Amino acid sequence: MRIKRSDRQTIFDIAIQYSGDVEAAFEIARINDISLNDLTIMELEVPPAYNNRVAEYYQINSINPATSASSDNSDANITSSTGDLFMTINDNQIITIING
Repeated sequence: MRIKRSDRQTIFDIAIQYSGDVEAAFEIARINDISLNDLTIMELEVPPAYNNRVAEYYQINSINPATSASSDNSDANITSSTGDLFMTINDNQIITIING
């Protein structure tokens, strides 16, 4: 499947979102002939889901993780559309709060 990477999405974010497992990042990098930290490619080929349950959860709840700091190192606040996940990236510290 071919997908378009969102702003601030890393290969690891894409792996979790579309394949349900961070291990898919290595396969995504391999099939797209890029490094794991390459943020220049906007369209990527992703493998079939490694963990369907997790991938479906992300899709159903419209969760689009994007954990890369901005290029100007400004602060970033990221929330899912359901409000379940809140992440702040500030001075290289990451704080994650998951509300149950």
